[in-house]
Amino acid sequence: MSHKGQRRRGLSQGHHDAAEGHCEHSTVDVAELEARITANVLGRIALALAGPTKPSHYSRRRGCAPPGRSDRNWKAIARTVPGASKPGRWWIVPVSDYEAWERSQSRRAPPAVTANDHGPSTWTPAQAMAELGLRGTRS
Repeated sequence: MSHKGQRRRGLSQGHHDAAEGHCEHSTVDVAELEARITANVLGRIALALAGPTKPSHYSRRRGCAPPGRSDRNWKAIARTVPGASKPGRWWIVPVSDYEAWERSQSRRAPPAVTANDHGPSTWTPAQAMAELGLRGTRS
């Protein structure tokens, strides 16, 4: 089409296409084509049989969070992991840095019990009903 949106007509303007017979015929080496296709197919089969590969990094991009973390949870902590960088739009964390950070998080000491905290309490439905002034019935 021309710059005004009008279709060009005829061959007089120097525009040719293959349908008009202005292309040269080429020959195909069938053996070379077969070798290329075979190598490509074998490579794809090998990748499929190898199974999923471990990524080199985790990203804040949706679906690229570490296993066991939701996208929302990962988005909140990704930039706090040592070794995280932001080369473009998304924060990325190398897998080795994330694994080291996660190991350090699991070794942290449990929080100290404060004076107001009496430790974990056992909650029961009967206890909750009694606090509300209700009485449970037995069936």
